[in-house]
Amino acid sequence: MNWADLERSCRSLFGWGWQTTLARGLGVDGRTSRRWKSEGNVPAYVEAVLESLQALKNAGEPLPARWTPSVERRRSKASRISAVRNLCRQAFAKYRGTALNNVADMPHIGKDEALILAEALESQGDVSAFKMGREIRALVTQC
Repeated sequence: MNWADLERSCRSLFGWGWQTTLARGLGVDGRTSRRWKSEGNVPAYVEAVLESLQALKNAGEPLPARWTPSVERRRSKASRISAVRNLCRQAFAKYRGTALNNVADMPHIGKDEALILAEALESQGDVSAFKMGREIRALVTQC
């Protein structure tokens, strides 16, 4: 595989920012791919990895997380943070008088505050509060 083939394949798989996505996915420094360009050849294992990723894409399967382009990963993280904030608002609305009676309503809910809220919900005897706390905790760990 030469540099032109690599570029064509990566652009179709990852789009804009393909060099960063390629380096992150392979676990190499970004300078490594630039060195491949100057040397004029690309290691055979890179071609095999790209063929596997293309097969996944052709089958309609999502690419593994580390191969997801940066823009999509940022969008995904923002949507998880938004989901955490929405769940926290729902928790305050539903459990304000019981499970959250000693937790202050927070105008801006970040990861740390959401974990405190999850802990408060999980420590109650209410099963639905416990489940909501677990859901909040799971989303926060993905952010």
